[in-house]
Amino acid sequence: MLYLLHVLNKFPNRFSLAIAIGNFALAKACFALQFYVDALTYFDEARRIWQINGFVKRTVLCYRMQGLVAYTNAEYSRSMELYRKAIAIESTKINREKGTLHEATVFTTMAHCCHMLGDIYEMEVYTNKVKEINSINYGSEFVLLTVSCQMLIGRSFYEELELEVAQKFYEDSIDTVFHLPDFKDHQPFYYFNKWRLGCCLCRQSRFSEALNLFELSLRSNMFVSRIQSTVALWCGTCLNRMKQYHEALKYLEESYVIRTTMLSEDLMTDPYAVDYFTTHGFATSRIGSYKESLESYDKLKTILLQRQAEHPKSRYEVRIASCQFHSAGVYYRQGNYKKARELTLLYLGILKREENIDENQKDENNIFIHGYSKEIAFCHKLLGQCYYAESQFAKAAKEFKCEMNILEQRTEKAIMDNGLAWCKFNLGKCYFGLRQHRLAAEQFEVAIEIWKYCDVNHLKSVRKIIRCAWWIKKSRSVANRSNSQWGKEQRL
Repeated sequence: MLYLLHVLNKFPNRFSLAIAIGNFALAKACFALQFYVDALTYFDEARRIWQINGFVKRTVLCYRMQGLVAYTNAEYSRSMELYRKAIAIESTKINREKGTLHEATVFTTMAHCCHMLGDIYEMEVYTNKVKEINSINYGSEFVLLTVSCQMLIGRSFYEELELEVAQKFYEDSIDTVFHLPDFKDHQPFYYFNKWRLGCCLCRQSRFSEALNLFELSLRSNMFVSRIQSTVALWCGTCLNRMKQYHEALKYLEESYVIRTTMLSEDLMTDPYAVDYFTTHGFATSRIGSYKESLESYDKLKTILLQRQAEHPKSRYEVRIASCQFHSAGVYYRQGNYKKARELTLLYLGILKREENIDENQKDENNIFIHGYSKEIAFCHKLLGQCYYAESQFAKAAKEFKCEMNILEQRTEKAIMDNGLAWCKFNLGKCYFGLRQHRLAAEQFEVAIEIWKYCDVNHLKSVRKIIRCAWWIKKSRSVANRSNSQWGKEQRL
């Protein structure tokens, strides 16, 4: 082909159309072989000749093919530019055919380019165009293109954390695919959207509903191994958040087996490795398998260190320290309070460093309002628990007060209330240890009031209240005995 083109190029005026056809064929071959740069060059040569000779349809075809090549090569801005040129030329045609499957496919590709470029609103424009074509030519091919666009919009809103909007798009896609006459032939679309809907619900802490969708998708056997592994990991994450740790570990094991056996992948380089080892480390620590938990966190730390070396400009320091903080929680459960404090203080120091603080997120007392406030509160809580376990009640009370000061400034009311209740409860225990029994009773009473306000009908709240009531009774009893003893001494 190259030799033939070389010969024809010696007579450009006589064989211009043959040269264009040869360039077009060569471009398609390069595209098939993934030589994208060469493919774009040959398509451009063919397009130039056809445009000069007035072949509008073939010129449009070349622009579209160039757009597809650029899209495949992840050059999304260039792809959009080429597709727009094709649309601009085609719109000048008087008797052009509208509403074709090819046109719908182009708009779908342009919508995906907008998704990759982060332009949600332009993506909605092209999605609406696909819907218009779908309304003219109703058929499974057109419907599935519409569904593909809705999935892209849902994914974009999901990444922007507009979860309720994303949820609506996924629900519409599920309903659309379900009512297709040939639904059985398109079940992968149906279950894929079920999975993505589950992700939205999981991020909204609706873990039970999300788990049902994940399990339904996983057991459908409609996915390739890679997606199956990912869905199994999501199942494990939901169960972990629902505190069903043994069940969570079963799904994590399933995900691990698929990744390492069926796909023969090294988890150390896998993009989902961070989520896997984080969830596995937490679940194993909760069932008392501390050795396994620490091994998971060590592997997680190794992965993060590798990525930090590969991307030195990225900030992995906080994530690495966060991994060590998870290990600190395991050491606390093991009774190694010194090691737990050491790792927690390391994490706390990194969080408080000036380079990690946004000037708009700190007040005059240098307390975070948003930023890392939640993580800092957790650090003070764990330090307080360590000091309390070692009977250093004054130091423990200081840490719990720091946690309380941060939580009182947070705007997330549900988190603040529950966390504040635990602060009051822990502070009350510290005062009890310091023999300040009346102060202890006051803190327990405040904790009870907060828990009553949070979720009065919840069984866990009832247990917390009973626990507090026992401490109040104990505090008042000791306080009354102390007062009685002091009165006797005064009379004597």
